[in-house]
Amino acid sequence: MNLLAGRLRAALVLNPGTKDLGWAPNTQPMRHALKEVQQTFGGDDDRARPPRDDMVVAVRKFMRKRQVESFTQLKYVCYGVTVSVDDDGDRLIDQSALLQRLLDLVKERQGQAKQFRRCYQGLLAAYFGFEREGDGLADARRNWLGLRGYLDEHLLPVAKAASSRGRSPGWLEVLLAHRNLLGDSPCNRYAKSLRAGDRSELEAVCAGLDIAPTSWVWHEAVMAYVNEVIRVDDPPFQAEMPQLLAVVHGDQHGHQLPSMVAREAMALTVARYARCRDKPEHAGLRDACLHRIGNPWLERTAWDASVKSETARQMVESWLKRRLIADFFSLLAQDGSADVRRLQYWLKWEPLISDMWFVLGTDAMSNRSALFVDVRRRMEGRLRALTGYPERANNAFVMCIGHLLVIEFGKTGNACYVFDRQDFKTDLDQESLGIAQLKQTLQAERLTHAGPWESKFEIELQRRLGRPAPVHQRPPAAELPVRTSVPRTQTPTQSLVESDPLKRASLLKGIWPEFTPPKDDTPEPRRVKSDGRVLPREPLNRVRLEKLEWLCQDAGLAMEDNRKKGGALWVRMLKPEDHPGLRVMLERWSFRYVAGKGYYREADD
Repeated sequence: MNLLAGRLRAALVLNPGTKDLGWAPNTQPMRHALKEVQQTFGGDDDRARPPRDDMVVAVRKFMRKRQVESFTQLKYVCYGVTVSVDDDGDRLIDQSALLQRLLDLVKERQGQAKQFRRCYQGLLAAYFGFEREGDGLADARRNWLGLRGYLDEHLLPVAKAASSRGRSPGWLEVLLAHRNLLGDSPCNRYAKSLRAGDRSELEAVCAGLDIAPTSWVWHEAVMAYVNEVIRVDDPPFQAEMPQLLAVVHGDQHGHQLPSMVAREAMALTVARYARCRDKPEHAGLRDACLHRIGNPWLERTAWDASVKSETARQMVESWLKRRLIADFFSLLAQDGSADVRRLQYWLKWEPLISDMWFVLGTDAMSNRSALFVDVRRRMEGRLRALTGYPERANNAFVMCIGHLLVIEFGKTGNACYVFDRQDFKTDLDQESLGIAQLKQTLQAERLTHAGPWESKFEIELQRRLGRPAPVHQRPPAAELPVRTSVPRTQTPTQSLVESDPLKRASLLKGIWPEFTPPKDDTPEPRRVKSDGRVLPREPLNRVRLEKLEWLCQDAGLAMEDNRKKGGALWVRMLKPEDHPGLRVMLERWSFRYVAGKGYYREADD
């Protein structure tokens, strides 16, 4: 027993270099340990599947001769029912007459209980391994349902014969306890536990029956769960969204569904969200759709095929466009300081923007911080490189509005260029573009940002488009969502502070009253070491600022940088006790706290 215990402990130590099999857990170590237990103490059949090559050879012979030469060949054919045997993808399950012939041969072994059980076990493995998706599967699916009926019909006789010998194999006990897997709704049973965030029952049955992570069982279970959630009313459905996205899009443990399953589940989820009466932008849903289904304006065919909801596609398209516009004018503008006026102005035109491109300079393309990596991922498909010194710090935003191309630049001092699209001589499909290719002064109308430029832009764009500008009414400040807490299952890009793109541009002034730090003679807190030495004030370099912005975004806190205007850098934090780690860091970096307002630090001397 001590030897066996040692082997079990060794088997359960996961190799850190082992690749995760997917959403289902890696059960190989436990399977090896189970096999040793079975060999030592008995009580189960050998669950090792025959090698694929041996199954293919056996199935080919059977398909040609309609007969088997031995019990081993019969067993191999049972396991190989759903295995492709040639380059054309032919399978035994596709041919009704051959499948029936096989089942008749297996039935002849009923007098030999162990052999019949081994063949039943092989047919069961083929049943769980069947690929139910694809073209031209009507006959195969009908035969698969017939196989399911055969397995259900013979389950109790197989179990009775096994128990009469004094011991019943473990896999058979599991199947008896989960006979629902042989019924019309095989996986509805597991939806309830999945809604509660518990996968243990589903994982246990799949381990007990040796069901692979790619099996339709996982697909069916997840879809049963998703279908339960999307049937509830709007408020409970939206409350379950974080957990739903964790299951479908990958959770904190890194478990991932097969892409086909995740795409189908995400399609149902976003279509249901689009039917909600109130449907504010959901950053987690947006990013999951972008990853699982694709860009809604670049991959419209994929959306039409998967989601089948134009309302949902337009909803996510609008979210993505608004997010990208906010990304450009809040992160990629000069020095990373938000260009609030341009952000507000172009958000108004979002409904008429049919396409957009982002031409980033070397600085933005090479920046490896989480914020820039995230932005570039959202821009995939429309991301280009801006080449030519000294444009490494500049970025360009190209919008297609009707028959016009409008180009804005990140660095101040650059005019906005407006072209008729047919007059624009540069191919935007190029991977890299020079500044001169974008500033084609002979064909362009140059609009400057001097004075009340918005009205000037409005007149010119309306004249050239032959239609009025979209009406845009910004919601009152009191209606902007104020974040109180973020579920732990959410990622930083899912925090509610991102739900309104204006927030990242410091447009929370209606919520956060203007505040001027009081002038007093209180000395700034000094950082003193144990030996009495006073440490100098720590500088806020670029790396620290990026870290601070990321941490604030993760916590759902607004940052407001007024240092260039002679003001202070603010982190708006009402309850420091809710963010102990961030509070300690801010105080270490010489930020000072004002009750009800947050932490601030004035410009460095």
